[in-house]
Amino acid sequence: MQDHTSSVVSTSDSNEEGVNVAQASSIQRRFFLLQEQLGDTTYIITLLYRVVGHGLSKILDAIQMIAQYHEISRITFDLEGDTVVQKVASHAQYSFEVDDLRHSANPDQAKLAMRQVCAGICGQEFDLNTGPLFRCRGFLLPDGQQYVFLNSHHIIADDQSISCSVRHVEMIVKEKGLIGSIVPSTSYLDFSERHNRSLQPDQISTARKWWPEKMKSQPLTAWSTSFGSETEQFAPAKHVRHIASLTLIPQAGHTHVERRHSLLLTLHSGARGSTILIPATSRSPRFGEQDMYGCFVNTLPVPMIAETDATAMENLMTFNSTLFEILGFSNLPFGKIMEFNGHRMGDFDMMFVHHEN
Repeated sequence: MQDHTSSVVSTSDSNEEGVNVAQASSIQRRFFLLQEQLGDTTYIITLLYRVVGHGLSKILDAIQMIAQYHEISRITFDLEGDTVVQKVASHAQYSFEVDDLRHSANPDQAKLAMRQVCAGICGQEFDLNTGPLFRCRGFLLPDGQQYVFLNSHHIIADDQSISCSVRHVEMIVKEKGLIGSIVPSTSYLDFSERHNRSLQPDQISTARKWWPEKMKSQPLTAWSTSFGSETEQFAPAKHVRHIASLTLIPQAGHTHVERRHSLLLTLHSGARGSTILIPATSRSPRFGEQDMYGCFVNTLPVPMIAETDATAMENLMTFNSTLFEILGFSNLPFGKIMEFNGHRMGDFDMMFVHHEN
């Protein structure tokens, strides 16, 4: 096994000069406190993908270019008083290793060795104070197979960020434009500033009145999530016998099917109301954040009232109307919404049961 380093390297700047400091977003603050105070290091996003049609070094160089260009890869975090802050260094240095397994006699063993290395990387804790908060590694396997493994802390990236970065890497490798025309330069610090302004007391007074009224008939004591053949059920340990139906929609493409599924379950159970958890983001097209890197993930509870004397389509239309209203509050953290509604369910105040068919 040999280790190589990507050919694009910038100079390191460890001085505090040139470091931009801003208050972390509420999403980042949550991940920071979970790790620093509760020791939870499980919030990572990983991706292992096969490289076809291009040399591995070109892919790694493109990733290196993006990491140098966009500020999110240079972010670290600290606690100043009671405030979690994010710091962006003007420069950073990265070293991407490549494991050469081409001489392995058994291709399956080479793949197993690759996966073991990836699993080991996932087990390495990120240091939020010093960074970097992402890792990249390349693999050369027998029969010309090439793989790239990316591992990022959730505090700097979500699934959409990773999808965008893969698309941007492909565009850079295919020379479809300069990096400045491919990777959005929109600052996550600017997003954080707008986000935190929207959470000031005078800005959330409307939400504080609106949410209890909307959720008053929907006690959130448990929920179930459905993913094809897999079903997960969650319930607070003290309220196991009082399970209300709540479905998590995993992907936007399946939204309509999942709503129908949830509605049918509600009607079948005889309950009048249920609640659906909608994955949402605060990405604003107005500020060019659709393809931006960063942590925007949020979850919104959407009540669904199942009227037995109405058709399924009528119930879905009512749900859609409620959903559009709720999306107007997509910047509010899930915990804040629960606080408005009188619930203070912590991250670990629940029982987890996994069923696999």
